[in-house]
Amino acid sequence: MMKRIISLILAIATCAVLFVACTNDTPDNPVDETTPQAVETTTPVETEPPAVDVSIIADGATEYTVIRPDDGETHKTAVSAAADLRVALSEATGATVKINSDWLKRGESAPAEGKEIVVGDCNRPENEAIRKSLRSKDFAIVYAGQRIYIVGGSGEATRRGTEYFMQAYVNKDTKSVTVKSDLHYVDVYDNYALGAVTINGVNLMEYTIVIPDKCDVLTEAAAQNLSDYLYYNGGMTLETVSDSEAATDYEILIGNTNRAESSKATSVSLADDQYVLAQTGSKIVMYGKGYMVGGAVSDFINNYATSATANATIAITNIPTECAAKTFEFKAPTSALLLIGDGMGFNHVEASLASGRLSQFVAQQLPNKGSAITASYSVQIGKKGYTDSAAAATALATGYKTVNGYVGLNHSGSSVQNVRELAHAAGAKTAVITTDAITGATPAGFLAHVKDRDLTDQIQSQINNLLSSGKVDYAISHKDSDNVIDAIREPLWNIAMGEKGYFSMIEAAYIDKRSHNVDLSGMIARVIRYDAFIAYCIEFTLCNPDSVLIITADHETGGLEKKEDGTFAYTNFTKVDYVQHTNSDVPVYAIGKGTEMFKDARVDNTQIPKFIASIFGAQSFGQK
Repeated sequence: MMKRIISLILAIATCAVLFVACTNDTPDNPVDETTPQAVETTTPVETEPPAVDVSIIADGATEYTVIRPDDGETHKTAVSAAADLRVALSEATGATVKINSDWLKRGESAPAEGKEIVVGDCNRPENEAIRKSLRSKDFAIVYAGQRIYIVGGSGEATRRGTEYFMQAYVNKDTKSVTVKSDLHYVDVYDNYALGAVTINGVNLMEYTIVIPDKCDVLTEAAAQNLSDYLYYNGGMTLETVSDSEAATDYEILIGNTNRAESSKATSVSLADDQYVLAQTGSKIVMYGKGYMVGGAVSDFINNYATSATANATIAITNIPTECAAKTFEFKAPTSALLLIGDGMGFNHVEASLASGRLSQFVAQQLPNKGSAITASYSVQIGKKGYTDSAAAATALATGYKTVNGYVGLNHSGSSVQNVRELAHAAGAKTAVITTDAITGATPAGFLAHVKDRDLTDQIQSQINNLLSSGKVDYAISHKDSDNVIDAIREPLWNIAMGEKGYFSMIEAAYIDKRSHNVDLSGMIARVIRYDAFIAYCIEFTLCNPDSVLIITADHETGGLEKKEDGTFAYTNFTKVDYVQHTNSDVPVYAIGKGTEMFKDARVDNTQIPKFIASIFGAQSFGQK
């Protein structure tokens, strides 16, 4: 991977002082205003003292201490890099090098100068200014206030900075470490998809993203997608704050914030597929009703902050200055995102809304809503009363009805192609992500071909082969937790950078698991989590308008029913405190060009992969 190395010397302003010699204007010596007066001018130039060597370690001794971030959990890589640097310095020079955290007492600030080697994002005077100028894969080594700062745009970049410091400034022969007093070295990573971005001459990294205090999940998701696009494509880190924070000079306002500029956008009459993107002074306004706030983010990403060549500088000067309605349009799809809420029926959504813990289920805002039939081949021939997750996943992945327990096989036991394999063969990047084990039945349906879903060793072996051969880009199992979005952000944006589209299946597994255990409250908590990452994926799809999003379930679990008193209870018990699947239809929610086929329609679940397959060029796919 190619890198471009740039050495930057801190600029020193040169002052010119004009001295004018004036004559005495007195009665005895009047000034003849008609005669040109002699004016003496001098322009002394303040020059920076010449750079000198600064000895950090000499003769086996040093006054310098390595300083690392105090928060080791947040800054794990930088903390580790600092520890490794301390050991390396000691081994190379024979000096005893101390290490300490950047912790300060409450109200205490770091002294202006100090003999320290500051590693990572620490609370030292020059640190923030250095860090703000760096993108995620850049690092800087700066001498200022007797300190040496080794700061990266990320923990890994900081580690690269410490390694470079050892190579460039440590002399193992003389057992010394020496830098120049004017040291300001920056390593600029040369492989960003986006180069530096400016808006009317202002670096985009000077901007802050502002969202309404206690905003809805869609606005928050739109802001997160903008932040992630800039980070994963251009290494740019923009802080996101609520509008309860004091206003700053340069802000990107997303949603209905309390800033005056946002009120201009909210006064515009908008249809459901319209949004506002405008620049008012130094504020960028992005607004839309419901999920269409992402339309404004998408417009900014795709029509302004984008370039045809890698690492090209982008100078934005033409964002509209007036708030006006713009209509969002999807493009012909090249990519597909499939979300599966394991076990989630219409009743699970209804129960979650009725609980008062979920104000809206964002998928219900999408224009194309229908239902899917889930019966497996085993159900069709009367061998089973309902599908299991293996047969359901196989139907959603391959377009074939199959026997309960089969993974990636038709009912005759023959291996059949799934849509992830088809997408990969077409050159697309692919990802399978789940809150279950990666060998669980649903992810396995998109990764493996076995006759028994419990053959986990065989499933894992097949997944390992896919990963090692590059036939799948991501196969990720993420623990059941509140931060599922954190597991999907990087894989989604990375596969979206592919030139021939992407396919991803993401499963929320615990709606099913909590339902099996008759844990209504736990099930509702998982629907709420599913709702949050559905919101993220809706806005991600808008930001990638040549993609489609389909949200569904593999089956319904528990026969959840609404009682006369308005509460909900499971009914399909097979034993005490355990419920099974049913044959109830499950929801289908969709957005993107072509997904109109699901609007008000009742389809077989095998129609979903057949539609996805058509995006990747297969007009005939799955069971005939």
